[in-house]
Amino acid sequence: NLHIMLCMSPLNPKFPVRARKFPGLVSSPTIDWFLPWPEEALVSVSHGFINDFPLDCSDNVKSSLITHMGRVHKMVSDVCDEYFNSMRRKVYQTPKSYLSFIAAYKSMY
Repeated sequence: NLHIMLCMSPLNPKFPVRARKFPGLVSSPTIDWFLPWPEEALVSVSHGFINDFPLDCSDNVKSSLITHMGRVHKMVSDVCDEYFNSMRRKVYQTPKSYLSFIAAYKSMY
């Protein structure tokens, strides 16, 4: 059995062109839609990346930082929804942007 996984963003301007050229790609595949992460999951992910990272602070401050990182991403996601409601333009916060946020913090520290 041959299984092929294609990942395409519907926001890409080439997506409608490819859908017209290759209708079989969009007519019967399984599509996984990812829902927003709950704040507990965001905190758990930041805990996994930051807990063993050497920070020059107390354990209490590190725990607060881990919780704060999850809250920041959740707040940004909420503001993206507010922006859509007021401006009618979508801005996306994805799990990849959250992981990039954590990686940027670690590289700047």
